[in-house]
Amino acid sequence: MEHKGLCILAVVIAFQLAGGQAVTDATARARRFACNPVLIPVSQPPRFPPLTYGAIAADPGAGKHRHGIIVATSIAGSFVACAVLCTAILAYRRYRKKAPVPKHVSPKLSWTKSLNRFDSNSSIARMINGGDKLLTSVSQFIDKPIIFREEEIMEATMNLDEQCKLGSSYYRANLEREVFAVKPAKGNVAGELRMMQMVNHANLTKLAGISIGADGDYAFLVCEFAEKGSLDKWLYQKPPCSQPSSSSVATLSWDQRLGIALDVANGLLYLHEHTQPSMVHGDVRARNILLTAGFRAKLSNFSLAKPAATVDAAATSSDVFAFGLLLLELLSGRRAVEARVGVEIGMLRTEIRAVLDAGGDKRAAKLRKWMDPTLGGEYGVDAALSLAGMARACTEEDAARRPKMAEIAFSLSVLGQPLSVADAFERLWQPSSEDSIGIGNEVAAR
Repeated sequence: MEHKGLCILAVVIAFQLAGGQAVTDATARARRFACNPVLIPVSQPPRFPPLTYGAIAADPGAGKHRHGIIVATSIAGSFVACAVLCTAILAYRRYRKKAPVPKHVSPKLSWTKSLNRFDSNSSIARMINGGDKLLTSVSQFIDKPIIFREEEIMEATMNLDEQCKLGSSYYRANLEREVFAVKPAKGNVAGELRMMQMVNHANLTKLAGISIGADGDYAFLVCEFAEKGSLDKWLYQKPPCSQPSSSSVATLSWDQRLGIALDVANGLLYLHEHTQPSMVHGDVRARNILLTAGFRAKLSNFSLAKPAATVDAAATSSDVFAFGLLLLELLSGRRAVEARVGVEIGMLRTEIRAVLDAGGDKRAAKLRKWMDPTLGGEYGVDAALSLAGMARACTEEDAARRPKMAEIAFSLSVLGQPLSVADAFERLWQPSSEDSIGIGNEVAAR
């Protein structure tokens, strides 16, 4: 109580109340009304010092500076966020590339696992290991072939049943829900694999996979499928009715034969002049030419293929000679060499020379008689004479006199054009003498 009275007295003194009686009265009131509000009379309003707050007046320059700091911080944060996001995306992509192969591809064997079945010194083992640099020297556009199990191949071809045969060398096979052409091969296939992996052309058969026998002495080459089989089935005999891809057409038309010749010529041209080093196929024949559903030709069977020592005509003349024989087979529908009655052997390259050496109208008449009778009259005599003259030039005894594949491909492409364009070129390959052969070849090369 005494404390509260002193507080009131301090208030009186603070407000500068005049007179001692006022102080005495204030003290008495303080004792009496200690717990009640006290009204203190003053002569004038109290004077309080002005209130002060720690803040000062806003500076316009400081506000602009603070706004700039905020903007700069936001931009820097955005850049940092973008950098973090890009880093995360790159890390995710690298992780996906290094991800292991899913287990659902277990039917196919990996290169490493398949190696365990062979001796480390065998050619197959060296091929798989890359000891011969087989897989490291192939074209960058070609993937490694898939290794199939032998059981898969036998099941897909019904144990190499004749019903699955596509020609003289290939079998139809259903593997991994896709249709392939399978070629059985004996002995060392490393060379053929190397050649097939080094090429990439629309008119050359592509290698899809391989299956190697248990002892490594034989293998199955799995190639892209050609629906119409090999050319020999269409030239020498009718396609079997049991073949699913066979059509009602029993023979090849003139346009189809001309297109096949052009496709084979383009494939050989690629091998001779557009590979490093230049390559020789070595086995150009009807059974090694596969036909697609649209009768486009693809060269296959690279077992005899090898790099050419040089890129001149002499190095690749053997392929040109074989192509000339193929042209004769396309024109006549017969084999280039066939047995006749008794011991006589028929050779188309000899027969066509007798036809072309005839003069005047006899030449055209002899040619019609020599041509494939299934063609009827759907071909032009001048065009047929041009192809016959081309075949004769390709089968010259002197390799130096044979044309290059560039000349042949150019001439065939022109003959396949509309008549208004091809008429001027039809007689280029119709030599009437030995001198005109070189002239025709020179013009065709241009």
